[in-house]
Amino acid sequence: MPRSRGLCKRRVDEIASAHVLKVLEPIWTTKPETARRVKQRIGVVFDWALASPAPPIRLSAGRAHCLERTPVSRA
Repeated sequence: MPRSRGLCKRRVDEIASAHVLKVLEPIWTTKPETARRVKQRIGVVFDWALASPAPPIRLSAGRAHCLERTPVSRA
């Protein structure tokens, strides 16, 4: 499975909504649980970056709103 090299090689302040969507779109409907976890982990990294003492970063609001809702699987 290809890795999300588009995000791995970038600084957090260089990541735009388009980059996140490029990672999530291929798996959003085919592997919703994996996509949800990836989205959550990306969010954790953004949250950490915002809370760190480093200079402020620019984040595009609503990055996940561009993706359709997926059914929640309860296993």
